Amino acid sequence: DDKDTKPFEAFVTTLTSKTAGGINEMLLAERGVLFCEISILSYTSLAFATGWAKKMGFTTVRRFLVNGFVGFLFANDTDLVIAFRGINVRSFDNFDDAFNLGFGPDGAHTGFRAALTELWKVMAPAVDKLRTGRKVWATGHSLGG
Repeated sequence: DDKDTKPFEAFVTTLTSKTAGGINEMLLAERGVLFCEISILSYTSLAFATGWAKKMGFTTVRRFLVNGFVGFLFANDTDLVIAFRGINVRSFDNFDDAFNLGFGPDGAHTGFRAALTELWKVMAPAVDKLRTGRKVWATGHSLGG
């Protein structure tokens, strides 16, 4: 649902990262800034994220929404970035998963694991299709960070 993206879109006035030459060729600090900027874009609408992603050098942008949780794919010729948005406190669609405070044997938050599992079911086919010939990166806030 894009109604909750407007506050984040108002926050984004300038993003500086460019992916020309590939993410692997960027300095570590440049990569850090890029992944922070992509994490911010994961809170915006598909149209908004696509506009900024194109300026950054991505040619493909996909957005996935499952039970209030959001994932994005950003791809260019050399890279595929998977980004996950954290909890949307403006929406209670993901309240049960977000506040399930148990932890599994591996230390992962059980609510986030459940949410990620559902989201990944719809994202995985697109990742499999786009990953060939590209380096895969993951970023995000909370759920994916």
